[in-house]
Amino acid sequence: MKNNGKNPIDSSIHVNSDEDRVYVNSHEENVDVMKVVTWEASEEFDVGLSPFTDVQRNCEEIGLVDDIETHVIDDSTGYTSNNEIQNDESPAIDQAGQGLSISPGGTNWYTPVVEEVIKPVIGYVYPSLDVAESIYQKYAESAGFEVRRSTQKINPDGVIQNKYFVCSRFGLPLKKSFDSMVRRKHQRELRNSNIKRIGCTTSVKFRLMKGTTTYECYGFEEDHNHSLLRHDDMDLTRKGRQMKFSDQRFVHDAGISNMGATRAHKLHTSLRGGYKYGGPTIVDYQNYKRDCDNFVGRGDAKVLVDLMTKKRDADHNFFFEYNCVGSELHTIFWVDEVARFNYSEFGDVISFDATFRTNRHSMVFVPFTAVDNHNCNVVVGSALVGHEHVPNYKWLLQAFRKAHSKPPMMILTDQCPAMKQAIASVFPDSRHKLCIWHIMNKVPNKFSYDLLNNTTFKKQNFKLVWNIHISPDEFESRWMVLIQEFSLQDHPWLKDMFALRSQWIPAYFKELPMCCLMKTTSRSESANSFFNSFSKSGNNLFQFMLGFEFALEKQRREQRRLDYHTRTTLPKWLTYSQLERHACEIYTHSVFFEVQTEIHRAAWTCSIKSVNSNEEAETYLIEHLDKRDEKIAEYKVVRNLKESTVVCSCNHHRSSCRQRICDVGEDQRRIINDTYEIVDDVLDILRNDKEKLESFVVKLREMRDDVAKDRTYEPSMKRKERGIEQILGFTRPDNIEIHPATGIRNKGCGTSKRLIGAAEKAAVNSSRPKRMCRGCNMLSNHDIRNCPNKKK
Repeated sequence: MKNNGKNPIDSSIHVNSDEDRVYVNSHEENVDVMKVVTWEASEEFDVGLSPFTDVQRNCEEIGLVDDIETHVIDDSTGYTSNNEIQNDESPAIDQAGQGLSISPGGTNWYTPVVEEVIKPVIGYVYPSLDVAESIYQKYAESAGFEVRRSTQKINPDGVIQNKYFVCSRFGLPLKKSFDSMVRRKHQRELRNSNIKRIGCTTSVKFRLMKGTTTYECYGFEEDHNHSLLRHDDMDLTRKGRQMKFSDQRFVHDAGISNMGATRAHKLHTSLRGGYKYGGPTIVDYQNYKRDCDNFVGRGDAKVLVDLMTKKRDADHNFFFEYNCVGSELHTIFWVDEVARFNYSEFGDVISFDATFRTNRHSMVFVPFTAVDNHNCNVVVGSALVGHEHVPNYKWLLQAFRKAHSKPPMMILTDQCPAMKQAIASVFPDSRHKLCIWHIMNKVPNKFSYDLLNNTTFKKQNFKLVWNIHISPDEFESRWMVLIQEFSLQDHPWLKDMFALRSQWIPAYFKELPMCCLMKTTSRSESANSFFNSFSKSGNNLFQFMLGFEFALEKQRREQRRLDYHTRTTLPKWLTYSQLERHACEIYTHSVFFEVQTEIHRAAWTCSIKSVNSNEEAETYLIEHLDKRDEKIAEYKVVRNLKESTVVCSCNHHRSSCRQRICDVGEDQRRIINDTYEIVDDVLDILRNDKEKLESFVVKLREMRDDVAKDRTYEPSMKRKERGIEQILGFTRPDNIEIHPATGIRNKGCGTSKRLIGAAEKAAVNSSRPKRMCRGCNMLSNHDIRNCPNKKK
């Protein structure tokens, strides 16, 4: 039926899915016409999809669409114009739970069916804008759509005067012109993207009440031009995927343990109970991790220095120094109270070595390592160095000497020439020992294959060099015999190493107490590997420092565990000697087991050769025998009767059992951890009682809603930035006076693998089994793919 344009038409649709019919009612003044539109029963009725397009087509057939005026929204008021569509008294409900009406022009409009209590009411006043937003968010969650913050107006006082909250599909997308036939060189390829905004008009408007801090709702539109979401899909919306503070904290803490965003998401999802419980996606975790990494930018050196300054102001025992060349940070050294105490107790012998690929600026990390009374590594100082030059190492060792009251007796390093010159300049009274392993590792490259594998030179050389029982004179005599035996008097490398014998042969360090505690830099290599497991090459300086402190906490917790184990347990005895019982009282278990082994072996391998005594001391001459009862060495043991001390000429052991660990934690983090612990305890108690568990959840929700009332409104980006600041523990610096060093080219900074020289490559290839090459028909270390005779 056609309308003459004078009488308005009111049309509506009532869906009866049981009978597979749609009744289209057309009401004109003094006229009542009913048309029935049907389709096959095999078709599934899904509102908003293809069956409903049939309804639109049939509406056109019966002549309704041409007679219905356009549905217009007045943006100035937020209300619908006087050409409105009157819905039927019982609107149709689709599978997602929304009401259905047809707008003029044949567009589908969806009215949410929700409780009237949660709907925004025009004219209602809310105590704050945050409360108003939370109420509208609850309404949107119940209705099945997402909310987006839209236009706002701010008065001269900086207070929001008007604020709009709209459907996420509100508005239209920006038009972009793109010609797929024209592509410029090196042009970035456009990726596929989906359009979310389709012109929906659903919105709510709030305005500030004059003279108050309350907000009034003065506009509300609830009809949508798109189908609404199923309630099972609400966890996939932007709000459902929003990262809570606990998620953000988890991503940050996982990064400290050198765990990426993807692995962190898998672990957190598993702890949550599985993917069915929703939550943020992997991309959300990756984006937040990216935002945290980029939060500091190029100001990480400034942030690091500021944090060190705050630590020094809070703890007078914390020490740090830094050196800048211009505005670039080239060297920084720091040591806390526990590290200074460890050095005072165990700093007789230290080792330090540089490790690479710990930060994005290629600054090398230099930990100073000592051995504690549990025979474990302890850090007694740490530094970041820009360039491995002599001036930088001199400055570093001077800062180390300034932090500690005494110089070390012995310093162990590799054959780095810059370290050697710096140690001789800053610590002239300390003995500098070179790593014996690094030197002996070069033996296969310095001698022929026949000499090393067909003679006893290699075995005799290693046995002589690593011997800790002989004296320097005996070493030199045996060395000469070995050289003459294999006619190596003119070998240049052996001449150089013999000239440096006092810097790497253990026999020349016997007079130093604890000389055999470290013979190689393996302690430093172990410390470097330990700290590298908590850092990676892409970290900025602040992230590196977080990983370093986390690793240090793990190291010191292990010290506490060993202390607890020593205090609360007793070892098994191997002999009936009272000396063994006494050693158990003064040594930790880790050291006692070594002493116990020496006591047990002494009964079979050591014998008293002579005894000399006087009023002050008793001197014993001990003979050390091997398994064949052959003499290995003689030692002089002096027992001081007045001081009740015993000193042996071997100087192998001397440990202190005193230890003190200081725990410093943040109050806020402690309170959060206590809260988690209390909630976990309650859940553990109530996990089998469903009624009490539900009551507990209800109480928690009431507490959450009560706390949320006091929360002030702030933009999402500002809230996210404030959360990052709270997690990282600092604010973004405004003025950056200190920048990271640039142009650093140390060894190992340009590759993720260790650089291998030609001699080492040849040695490795010679040890590999040879195979037949089909290109040259010879047994070699290559095949036809990389054969030298292959034509290129």
